[in-house]
Amino acid sequence: MKGLLSDQSVASMPAVKNWLRNAEAALSVVRTRGKTGDENVRLKELIEQNVLLQMNHALTHPAVAAGVAAGTLAVAGWVYDIADGDVQIYNQLRKQFIALSEAERTASAAVHTSVQ
Repeated sequence: MKGLLSDQSVASMPAVKNWLRNAEAALSVVRTRGKTGDENVRLKELIEQNVLLQMNHALTHPAVAAGVAAGTLAVAGWVYDIADGDVQIYNQLRKQFIALSEAERTASAAVHTSVQ
């Protein structure tokens, strides 16, 4: 994703540059929103938007669409930060990525509430 933000960094790697085209829609979203000039924040946004884009792509596959419609399949988006080991999961209700630990607490509370 860094290569998508700075295409000069992949200029000598045509295969990588070509592969990164799959995320150009995510880059368009980040550029359009233009919330910040901070490169680290833009990179985080780009990664998250790419996960959302790929989730949407998965939903266009007939078997995935059928499974979701039948309620037998769910599509989830996760972001893993290799540097610090953090995992973020996309929360459909909040329309945002949340920490795995928070998602576990939320799911546990929902199960506990429904059991009572």
